[in-house]
Amino acid sequence: MAAIKLKKIIAKKDISSLLNNLITSLGGDISIQDIDEQLLFGDEPDDSSGKYKIDVKGSTLGWVRGGENARPIAALLNYLANRELERRAIAIETLENYREINLLYNLSRKLTANLMPQDIAQIVINQTRELIQVNRGFVFLLDQDQSQLEVLASFDPKMGDRPHKQSIAGIVRSVIMTGVGEIVNDVSSDPRFVPSDYPISSLMCV
Repeated sequence: MAAIKLKKIIAKKDISSLLNNLITSLGGDISIQDIDEQLLFGDEPDDSSGKYKIDVKGSTLGWVRGGENARPIAALLNYLANRELERRAIAIETLENYREINLLYNLSRKLTANLMPQDIAQIVINQTRELIQVNRGFVFLLDQDQSQLEVLASFDPKMGDRPHKQSIAGIVRSVIMTGVGEIVNDVSSDPRFVPSDYPISSLMCV
């Protein structure tokens, strides 16, 4: 998420007008500075004036300088900055939900036109790659003896050098046994992880 800039918040016409009216009604002598103490609003502050921080989630955006009358201005800007952060978070969540819905729609549309398991598996791989960044991916099918995994589709530049069937072990085995998908961000710290001939740092298995 892009950093929130105090300058952009107070540059909005309605907020700028509100600040101007409030500062005038409070008696003036109030200024707003960015994180580098560059003047954004009001007059140059007196070195002896009070200093009130504006921050979002522990990240300082700037300061309001002045006497006690500067305190409510700082409170207002803190509220506006945190509201901007929440607005951005909602926008990102909405976009992610849209992408997921769009993925499901594309999957359903393509799956209805393909009945072969290998084709369906490859569609799932391709659509997943559009949603998240991955280095390699596989769709497996348990063989009749349920002792090995057959590779139905894959995204792996080195797949040609690997066997078409894989043994069931490690995190994959755990997911198959429990039926519960997992995301492991650091596989090397997971006691179930079985090292392979290619590097893995994180894993999503469903």
